[in-house]
Formats: sequence, structure tokens, C-alpha cells
Amino acid sequence: HWMAEAILTSLLRQSADPEHHVAIAFPDFSVYAKLLTRINQPLTKLGLIVLLVRESGAVVVIQDGGHVIDTSRPA
Repeated sequence: HWMAEAILTSLLRQSADPEHHVAIAFPDFSVYAKLLTRINQPLTKLGLIVLLVRESGAVVVIQDGGHVIDTSRPA
């Protein structure tokens, strides 16, 4: 599955240079959202940043134990 490959590649990149932040992005489809919800805690522990990109182009950042920040809205 290419999602697993993306996660492994991200971990390898982060291992190569731990001072950098590593992020991965997936389309905001229910299948990805459900899988990411199931593995959110391990991804957070590993320090990976996960982005979901909506059809509108808005980006949702998933990190820190499942808190969601919608970057399409002004702060």
C-alpha cells in the first residue's frame, strides 16, 4: 500500500536528519482519514506531521494527539 510506503519514507527521512520536521500529505478521503485516526498516536510519538488536503485546497494538519487545526481559516 502506498500509504505505508509514504510513512516509511518519512521515517527514514526523519532518521537521516532528526533536526528537520517531516510532513506527509494525503487527500482528505474517508479511507485515509479513518486510517490516520487509528494510527495518530504512534505518528505523533514519532514526530511526523500529517496533512490532509481537501478538494477545495484547504489543508488540515493532524498532530499532537489528534488535535486538528484547519489552516484554511484565519487565526
